[in-house]
Amino acid sequence: MVRKQDSLQTRGTKPIIFYGYIIAIASYLILLVTYGMRFSYGIFFTPMAGELGWNSATTSLAFSISMIVEGVFNVFLGAITDRYGPRVVLTISGILMGTGYCLMFLVNSTWQFYLFYGLIIGAGMGGIFVPLIAVIARWFSSKRGLMTGTVMSGAGLGVMIFAPLSNRMIEILNWKETFLVMGILLIIVITVAAQFLRSNPSAMGLAPDGEVVSKTQNSIPSGFSLTEAIRKYQLWFILLMYFVYGFFSTSINVHLVPDAIGVGISSAVAATILATMGGIQIIGRIGLGLLGDRIGNKFIFIIGFILAILSLFWGVFNHTTWAFFVFAIFFGLAQGGISTSQSPLIAGLFGLKSHGLIFGFCGLGFTIGSALGPFLTGHFYDITHSYDLAFIICAITSAAGLIFTLFLKPLKNRASKDHQF
Repeated sequence: MVRKQDSLQTRGTKPIIFYGYIIAIASYLILLVTYGMRFSYGIFFTPMAGELGWNSATTSLAFSISMIVEGVFNVFLGAITDRYGPRVVLTISGILMGTGYCLMFLVNSTWQFYLFYGLIIGAGMGGIFVPLIAVIARWFSSKRGLMTGTVMSGAGLGVMIFAPLSNRMIEILNWKETFLVMGILLIIVITVAAQFLRSNPSAMGLAPDGEVVSKTQNSIPSGFSLTEAIRKYQLWFILLMYFVYGFFSTSINVHLVPDAIGVGISSAVAATILATMGGIQIIGRIGLGLLGDRIGNKFIFIIGFILAILSLFWGVFNHTTWAFFVFAIFFGLAQGGISTSQSPLIAGLFGLKSHGLIFGFCGLGFTIGSALGPFLTGHFYDITHSYDLAFIICAITSAAGLIFTLFLKPLKNRASKDHQF
């Protein structure tokens, strides 16, 4: 039996409203709440460490464990999404992640902290980013960069909302009760929005971008399998690029607020700095995503790494309030551009046949870097009582990412010719 929703979409030669935009809205809302909370971790950092008597490295380690677990789950949940679709994966992941946040209300020891935040929340996050962005890549072709950036801008808006909101709720309640409230919110929003997700447009008689599939048109996605892609040096260069990006970007997301507080800036202003960076990410993701459709995603990575290098060195030598806001603007642009171009870059090189699995595999680089970066940053702070050395190391890793990007070349027999490399 044809579902009513599907028949409505295929009535006539072309649907009035392309269902891909419904997919994009649902994905936007999910990223808004999940990454709004994820990247607001720095807001909880100081009150958690202060109440429980933990040093910076100990408090950072839970986030690092969470990123490692997320990376492992990214791979096989990306493969499951390729085969069975995103709806079930996102529903289970939302329940799991929301439960982890709710359990943070009970934390009194490090093992609980690492179990609830590191393992449970990390596993839940493993079914969020890769499945959603892989689905967007299937629903859009000529607008892939723009739509990926638009959807991912939900994460930036999430930081703008959740950073000051979390800070205010911690002041009124405490950090444990704030985690509990946010966990309940996550479960509701993600499980409802996930029901609107569909794996690919061909199941609804459509092609990417809303075109109608003809009877003779082959709707099966083309491209490399992971086994084929893994033999190409390009895959390993991308893995290293993602590792570098995860290392320096997540280090800043976790430690920017503690750094600002450490130099005498109030927690409210520090939260506003983080929110500003999230807001600028929206501009970077949409604007640079659109630019990536025109000039290619490799060039967006180059722009992003250069902006990151400059802003990180700026942050080392300038510690005033206005300097933190300048840093937030340029670093936010760097994050917005690079994060948006990850999925389109892989789709342009390796096609869509196993996009979720290949994207998840490369995402391991990001999550390993994201696990290592914040922990080492916290460790260096515990030793030197300053974030300057850690920021310099982040700038050096960003320069390494720039080098990998410059040497990345397109495949001679590219799997995807419908999108800019």
